[in-house]
Amino acid sequence: MAGCGHDDPVTRACRHLLEREQPHHLHFVGRGIESELICAACITTPSETIDGVLIAVCAGCRDRAAGDSLEGIIGEPELRELPGTVRFEHRRVASPDFVELQPIVDGERARWLGVTRDGALQRWEADQPATRPIARLPDAVDPANPITMRISRDGRIAAIANRRGLSAIVIDVETGDLIRTVARDGYQNEHCNYSLAFLERGGQTLLVHAPAWNRLDVIDARTGALVTERQPTSYARDEERPEHYLDYFHGELAVSPGDRMVADGGWVWAPVGVVAAWSLDRWLDDNVWESEDGPSRRALCWRDYFWDGPMCWLDDQHLAVWGFGTDDQHLIAAVRVFDATTGEERSWFPGPRGELMCDRVLISLDAAHGTSLWDVARGGRIAHDPTPFVRYHPGAKLFVTLPVDGELVVGRPCGLEAGAPWATAQVVEVARAIARDRSFDELPVLGDALEIAGCSDPAVLAHCRHPGPHGDRCWVIDRLLPDP
Repeated sequence: MAGCGHDDPVTRACRHLLEREQPHHLHFVGRGIESELICAACITTPSETIDGVLIAVCAGCRDRAAGDSLEGIIGEPELRELPGTVRFEHRRVASPDFVELQPIVDGERARWLGVTRDGALQRWEADQPATRPIARLPDAVDPANPITMRISRDGRIAAIANRRGLSAIVIDVETGDLIRTVARDGYQNEHCNYSLAFLERGGQTLLVHAPAWNRLDVIDARTGALVTERQPTSYARDEERPEHYLDYFHGELAVSPGDRMVADGGWVWAPVGVVAAWSLDRWLDDNVWESEDGPSRRALCWRDYFWDGPMCWLDDQHLAVWGFGTDDQHLIAAVRVFDATTGEERSWFPGPRGELMCDRVLISLDAAHGTSLWDVARGGRIAHDPTPFVRYHPGAKLFVTLPVDGELVVGRPCGLEAGAPWATAQVVEVARAIARDRSFDELPVLGDALEIAGCSDPAVLAHCRHPGPHGDRCWVIDRLLPDP
């Protein structure tokens, strides 16, 4: 039994915090994520006597003791390094002077859409490398300021805006033709990332955007037809407050892999960042007010003075959110994993920094700290590369940096699956033969060998059974071989 009188102790807390909520510190003891809660009055207590005021507490008493009065964090959680077989191969390739790149995921070729420093919009292929200019940015988008660019899942439509701008352009990726312009009101836009996200629904490519600070709309990206038609969500002085009024500034959006959920990194006044998520199925099929106050909308976490931070979906249910802590002064580099359907936090682990994405493993990209791959289930890092990659192509399985002096670095992770139980000697032998002879037409043979060995990964098996055109490499083989 815990010192608080309940079962299942999970940590230690100062006994004064059980008496009343008060300012306290979170003290990491240096073993994994193990920590203690110490009140402000006891924080200077000598280490040899601090044990006298700390008692074991259960999860419920820990949460009540923590409250909203965190004053500081002492120490750091321990980053867990996991053994692995991953290595990165690098090559430098000629590149236009891109200031922004996003992958065109219309297959497994390394195709990208880029914006150059002088405002040209170009399609670029890393395997060639080949470049095709398709348009110039209109004056509404300034390449000298940070850019948000989103590309539809079929790779045919892009939405581009300045991150804190007032309007976005929607273009045809193949021709560069302007399809339409969307805009948002100017209320606090300098404090909110432009809300843009694509999803597919019933054969349509839909675009989610924020025409007003507290309103999201969904339109048909091609025709502009409004899918979420409803009454206004804002009101002026002396007007009646709308029934579904939402006091929330929409921010960075992320749509789950199967287009089932959407997450929003916006904020509310004090200001406080609030990561929220809700069901796209309910929003688009059942309740047009789901984004305002629908029953599936969940507020996952709150951070004072911090919003529009990195986040990504791990699947259609679980969202990874960057930053452990309660405000911008006490955020630890870490990832918290939430069940977006219930709002419950499932786990957290320290280490990831920068932008987040998921492709079988969690990926973090940070200019200062490099690129890392993480095992979410075990809460640890399985690979690290110091190269400041900025983007990842999930079809071609490649990383790229931004260019310097006309060249950028392409990174290829290899050996990720080399430790899998189904990477048997026979599987590796078949993979080596295909790589040596570049006989990619033999990939179905590799697929059979993988399945016999117990592999059930649908993406790996589909790639082997239905191989499309390759560049100079095959990502399945790269992931199987621990060495060149």
